[in-house]
Amino acid sequence: QLSTLHGDVALMLPLDASVAPTALDADEYGNARVGQTPARYGWLGAKQRSAETLTGLTLMGVRLYNPVTGRFLSTDPVYGGSANSYEYGYADPVNKFDLDGQWVPLVVFGVRAAVACFRYCKKAYKAAKYAYRGYKWGKSMRRARYVGKHRRAPRYSWSRAANRGRQGLRCGLQGGGLMTLGGAAY
Repeated sequence: QLSTLHGDVALMLPLDASVAPTALDADEYGNARVGQTPARYGWLGAKQRSAETLTGLTLMGVRLYNPVTGRFLSTDPVYGGSANSYEYGYADPVNKFDLDGQWVPLVVFGVRAAVACFRYCKKAYKAAKYAYRGYKWGKSMRRARYVGKHRRAPRYSWSRAANRGRQGLRCGLQGGGLMTLGGAAY
């Protein structure tokens, strides 16, 4: 048997070399195309879901799936497994298959984790940006200190320049939120 990326058996090779191989094709919901006899393992056959039953239903974990209607016969035992308790693959069987009812909760968890990571990284980037700006401002104050020690330069206080350099870094860290604890800035 040769299967597609979705898990459908696309070609069945017989054991007898004199018999032609059987090409299988099914629609998104598991119905055999017109003119084809349903095979035991066709739609999702690579996932070992048998379609050879008297009723035409497919056993998907603990629930029976009806390919004609594209819905399950019973409600989903996992809360939040889909938008509707009877639908299959979050109503998108082209891109998703949900053999055990766990697909959607894992995706929701992954999306929430990605959003939380993005928010944290955004805050860390902002804090680093403010700290760097404060560092650059303090560096410019050190340049002013250098100018202040030359004879012809305007008079500049050493202590004032040093304090402004420290104040620049402190302001940069506070602006980025690195020096806050419990809502009080240091």
